[in-house]
Amino acid sequence: MKKTWLFLLLSLFLSGCAHRQNVHVTSHIVTEITITCETCTQFTRRYYNTHEKMQQVLLYLRAVSPGYPTKEDPEPLAGRVIYITLHRADGTRNVYRQKDNRFLQQGGQPWRQINQDWGASLYRILLENESDPELGPEAYRPLPGSWRYRRWVVDAHKKHPG
Repeated sequence: MKKTWLFLLLSLFLSGCAHRQNVHVTSHIVTEITITCETCTQFTRRYYNTHEKMQQVLLYLRAVSPGYPTKEDPEPLAGRVIYITLHRADGTRNVYRQKDNRFLQQGGQPWRQINQDWGASLYRILLENESDPELGPEAYRPLPGSWRYRRWVVDAHKKHPG
């Protein structure tokens, strides 16, 4: 009898841990990447939702991060400014800003200095990869069980009652 209770207690504990892990993993899944560059001459916006193109950008960010803290203020520099937005499966976004191929900033964190050759490689990635077709918000169904899913169901019933 003790073994049965122990087994039941252990299985409940493990099933709870598995659910927690699943929630944590979905917060790291990137579903699409939007890149804008107001000062670029050959493009102003790129949108990626295919694995191959997103992987190139994510590998680039991993290669240049975290960079080195800098005391130089890149704001007055007149170089190229590229905004990279990672859209995650849980609805959150991470925004990176690259300035003059030498500085990278994530969110509101301090600027970090990066290798200028690596900074230029992002522009090469963007020139080599055309944008994917944009799917729009209705193409992404929220994860079942999340509050976004419940909100999505309520909104769908409001649009199409009965």
